[in-house]
Formats: sequence, C-alpha cells, structure tokens
Amino acid sequence: MSEQRQTELREAELEITTNRDELTWCVAWLESSVEPVAETSELAYPTYRAEVDRLVDAARCKFWIDRSYHSNRPDDVCIATVVAADLPTMKAVMTWFWRGERFCMGHLGAVIRSGLALAIFRRALSLLEDTP
Repeated sequence: MSEQRQTELREAELEITTNRDELTWCVAWLESSVEPVAETSELAYPTYRAEVDRLVDAARCKFWIDRSYHSNRPDDVCIATVVAADLPTMKAVMTWFWRGERFCMGHLGAVIRSGLALAIFRRALSLLEDTP
C-alpha cells in the first residue's frame, strides 16, 4: 500500500477520533425525487458531511477491496471481531464498511457513532504496520 494511502487511513482515524461523539454525521434525511411506489412509502436518503466521504475514500482503496466480502467477513461485525481480524478478514470488513450504505441507508452514520469505524481504521493501520 502506498504511503499516500497509509496517510489517508491515519487521517481517517484522526477524523473519527476527533468527531465520533458528534451526532451530526448525517447532515439531513432528504426526500427523494423518485415517485413513491405506494401512498404509504416515502423515499429518503441521508446526506453525509465531507468527512464521511473522506473515510469512505480511504476504505475504498484497491488494496482493501474484497469482491467476496459476503463470504469472507464475520457473521457479526463488532469491535471484538475487528480487533482480532487478520488481513483477509479486515479486507472484507473494510468492503462491508463502505458498501453497507448502498443496502442500508444510514449504515455509515451508525457504524461511526457506535465506535466500530474507529476500531476498523485502527486495526487496518496496525495490520499495515505489520505487513512488509
């Protein structure tokens, strides 16, 4: 992994450490311009601050992408599993981190607020330091 990507991960870790307690990661839930399927359904999506975009960019580095992440990640992604994760598992977790928003709106905000994002980036950095 390049020195630039390691720097981006360190900056992402610092960003989470500094701002984790803020509950404003999600700027707003905006109404979608797509017509609802039924009268009872309303579409909305979160708009995140620029800091979240930087976290996602750091996690989407080619080095961390695991195209088989569904089968490679732990069933329960929690701080305990992340802290003990090996490199292949961590690649699956990093992929799960940034792809989760596609399938569950609000995923990124929840992962950040719970402290899991901080554990993910710290473990990723420690694995990079151990990798020749």
